[in-house]
Amino acid sequence: MNQLKVKILSAKRLAAAVFAAAVFTMFLLPGEASAFNLGAGAGVFIPGSDMSESFDPGYNIYAYAGFNMVPAILDFRIQADYYASDGKESNVDYSFNAIGGEALLVLAPTFIPVIKPYVGAGWGVYNSTVEVGDDSETKWGNGFVAVAGVGVEVLIVRIGLDGKYFINTVDGDDYGGYGAGLSVTLAL
Repeated sequence: MNQLKVKILSAKRLAAAVFAAAVFTMFLLPGEASAFNLGAGAGVFIPGSDMSESFDPGYNIYAYAGFNMVPAILDFRIQADYYASDGKESNVDYSFNAIGGEALLVLAPTFIPVIKPYVGAGWGVYNSTVEVGDDSETKWGNGFVAVAGVGVEVLIVRIGLDGKYFINTVDGDDYGGYGAGLSVTLAL
C-alpha cells in the first residue's frame, strides 16, 4: 500500500475507535453523560508543514458541541473549524482556506478549582482550497488535530486560551499549521 492509503486506513481506524468509545461510554454511564457543552473561539493561524514558505499567518474561527463522557475528566467533542491565510508573494493573488470537522476526545480534569487545563486529540475531514488569481483548487482529505489549553471557569462559563495543531494530507501535500486563540464554553 502506498503511504496515503496507510494514513487514510489509520485515520479511519482512529475515527472508528473514537466513535465506539463515545457510544460505549454513553451506554455504560447513561446518568453521567448528560453534561453538554457548547463553545466557540477565534485566533491566529500560523501555516506549517508544506505551507509555511508560501503563506502568511492568518486567522482561525471554530465552534464545537460536546458532552461529558466521564464526569470531571473526559469530554467528547464535535468541532468545526475555518482557517484562512493569504500568500506571501505580493505580485500574485493567492490564498488558502480550509473547513474541517473533527471528533475529539478531550481530557479535562476538574479537580482543580477555577483553573481548568485540558488536552485532546482527534480526527477529521477537511476541505482545503488554494486560490491563485481567478483559479482555485479544492481538495478533500483526512486530517489530525491536537488541542491543549487552560481555562478559567466560573459557574457555567469557561474562558480558555487554546492552542492547536492540525494536519491534512492530500495527494502528497501537507496542509496545516498551528493555531492559538480565545474560546468561550458554556456547560449546559
